[in-house]
Amino acid sequence: MQFRKSFHKGLDLNSLLKHVQLTFGKAILNSNDCNHLADDVYKETGVSLSPQTLRRVFGLIESRTAASDHTILVLCKYCGFNSVSQFSLHANPENGLDHIKLHEARIYEAFFDIEVPPIGKHQINREYFNAIRNIVKRVYTDIDLYNALIPMIAHNPTAHEYLFEQFPFVDGFGRGFAIGYSFYIKNKLDPDAQVFGNAMLFLAAILQQDDASIKKYLDAINAVNLKDVKHPFIIARYIGSNLLFHHYHRNLELKNQWLNMAIDYLKNSPNEHGHYDLNIEYELMISEYLTLTSCYQWVIFILKPILEADTLNTKELDEGFWVNPMRIMLFKSLTYSNRVKEAKQILPTIKIINWLVQDYYTVHILDTKIKLSTIKAEKNELENTLKRLLNKTKFMFFNSLESISEVKS
Repeated sequence: MQFRKSFHKGLDLNSLLKHVQLTFGKAILNSNDCNHLADDVYKETGVSLSPQTLRRVFGLIESRTAASDHTILVLCKYCGFNSVSQFSLHANPENGLDHIKLHEARIYEAFFDIEVPPIGKHQINREYFNAIRNIVKRVYTDIDLYNALIPMIAHNPTAHEYLFEQFPFVDGFGRGFAIGYSFYIKNKLDPDAQVFGNAMLFLAAILQQDDASIKKYLDAINAVNLKDVKHPFIIARYIGSNLLFHHYHRNLELKNQWLNMAIDYLKNSPNEHGHYDLNIEYELMISEYLTLTSCYQWVIFILKPILEADTLNTKELDEGFWVNPMRIMLFKSLTYSNRVKEAKQILPTIKIINWLVQDYYTVHILDTKIKLSTIKAEKNELENTLKRLLNKTKFMFFNSLESISEVKS
């Protein structure tokens, strides 16, 4: 289809409308398509564009005026871009984009197209994994590079698995690094992916106290039947998101319902969902949400036996990803449960935290140290450090912990 207007104040409207159709999943060919597109635009952005407006933009009816700035901005956001200039940068790299950065993104795009050599079940191709990790570390240092790369690899199954699932950059969720999950859920439609992607967007919204988005992403999670979710991490994120939502909104009755469900899942057989290591995967992830929702006694109940077990070292777990987050959550939970002596015994054992969540868990450590501190000068220094970290991460949720701490089970 050739659209009526090719350019809008320097923006290639043809390119944008093609991108809209790609996001929508089908071509816009008639009036009824515009009705459905209007519904999807509202669902994804929370902003209404009338079907009539869309018919004019797509050239299905005659119009003597150009599309408004508002319409163009909403369509850009619908496609996953934060602004018109960000879309223009992607669509027209010659208009001001750092060509070196675009070239770098295309190199990474080509890398994700490489077929990963198969190896044994439950084993990782270590060379490929390390290469991906180094690419991801580079991409996560530069939001412009990230924004250039994400649309390029939105359809790539390898990118889905590694960039989004293996390496969720929680520390960057307040700085624009969650937007990729909007592309992810558009392109990977199985139940686990839909819950995972929307749970990441939900967590980003909660941490930033983005009230306009919180309910939207929770509704998308709950649109999936929990019985259709298979992976223990994602089962925990499904239940944990609902638990966190009702904690955040101070609804004790519904919070307790989801808390009971969370505990019930601890009794599941490891074989029920076809995963060889259900318990520790589920327990680690649900403990994160229990910590965020001040369910400290349950965190202690779950994590203390794991960390004290002689078998923990035999599992060859990544200490930065598995063990230290568990130690941090137990450290905090013991402190807030007035078991200070036990908490202080754990603190020296906390070492390097996985780089994807280092700031996120450091917030928990600082918050706990402030509660433990009895020296005014030390407490003031810790509070100032925490304030600087919250300004960096934009995780304003943690500023509200005292005001919602009464919502306990």
